[in-house]
Amino acid sequence: SEKANVAQAIADDAQKDLDEALPALDAALASLKSLNKNDVTEVRGMQRPPLGVKLVMETVCIMKGIKPKKIAGERPGSKIDDYWEPGKGLLQDPTKFLDSLFKYDKDNIPDSIIKAIQPYIDSEDFMPAS
Repeated sequence: SEKANVAQAIADDAQKDLDEALPALDAALASLKSLNKNDVTEVRGMQRPPLGVKLVMETVCIMKGIKPKKIAGERPGSKIDDYWEPGKGLLQDPTKFLDSLFKYDKDNIPDSIIKAIQPYIDSEDFMPAS
């Protein structure tokens, strides 16, 4: 029937998306498992973190609902969102921070959060160095 064909097409499309997403999730979890308290302490101590570190902290803040600080932008009078200072607050207790990442409910991320972090996911600067 027509409904069955439409339902199958939707199911096939969802499976294709899942097949693409699962390896990325597995890689992210492997990276997370490789982190330790010393790594978190090192990042927290950075005054001017590299772009990749800043992008990761921005996404973590967005996913955890941490608001950015408004700081002076390049142009006089302009303001930009800065997640570094608020993000460093998350790093005060490295064990608690890592634990919060492991316990993050990755199966129920709201669409609004996914939309907010999509530009980061699509950015080449966001990819870890191989």
